[in-house]
Amino acid sequence: MEDVKEKIVASARVLFAQNGCKRITMDEVSNSLRMSKRTLYEQFANKEELIKACIDDWNRRLEKEALRIEGITDSPVWRMLFMGKLFQRYGMINQLFLADMEKYYPELYNTKLCVPLNLRTEHLKRQLQNASEQGFFREGIDLGIASMLMTNCTYHVLNSKAIPIEERTPIIREFMVNYMRGMLTLKAAEEYDNNKERMLKMLEETSFESLRL
Repeated sequence: MEDVKEKIVASARVLFAQNGCKRITMDEVSNSLRMSKRTLYEQFANKEELIKACIDDWNRRLEKEALRIEGITDSPVWRMLFMGKLFQRYGMINQLFLADMEKYYPELYNTKLCVPLNLRTEHLKRQLQNASEQGFFREGIDLGIASMLMTNCTYHVLNSKAIPIEERTPIIREFMVNYMRGMLTLKAAEEYDNNKERMLKMLEETSFESLRL
């Protein structure tokens, strides 16, 4: 029966992403799967339970992909750039879905969605701290501000109505690469520049599972 649940979550996730969660009914979820309502309700008692399962699955996939980054490179500086690419996948959330969640499911929004969104900053801050402890950064760098700036820049560019979709990824990459270099010591910046072409090629070739809810 676990396969049935996974299929339901996969289908519902797409419907919620495209239409928000208010508009989509359990009938529409079952119809999308050509599944009886009885089978659907055997797995999920109500829509709120299904939404929770979608968000939980989303966060499990994020953690899995974040762990992959540790195996790609040992450099905390480049790990942050790979993390930035991952967050591009993670950050593409339909604004209607967020608005619906906040209005109609406030408890789920606060405990299951809003907090995990903020954890993007915590993931990045840990890598920044690691790099700082290894002497990569100039003195006086505020790691809290740096992590908030990088994650929020990614999120707002991805969800901007003013920036064409095809331009969003190049803008984020340009910002991340140059902002990161600006924090480095002279020695670390030299090493960064020497490895930049190779690492950017690896970054370009690395794909992450689609994490769009």
